[in-house]
Amino acid sequence: MLLLFCLTVFLSAGFSMETKQTSKLLAESGEQCSACDFREHSKQMRLHNIKSQILSILRLEQAPNITQEH
Repeated sequence: MLLLFCLTVFLSAGFSMETKQTSKLLAESGEQCSACDFREHSKQMRLHNIKSQILSILRLEQAPNITQEH
């Protein structure tokens, strides 16, 4: 159970970082070819599906908020 939780946290963090990096690259490069758009969309959908499956196994509707105070 702890392993699944850690995996969920890892995927959530990775998903948000990749999304931000991808958005930044798209903004810098302008337009992309349709094949690139398709690959990027497929990649995002796969990550979303993996995240959803993990949350389903953990019987959670959304990823837990793990914000820590410094």
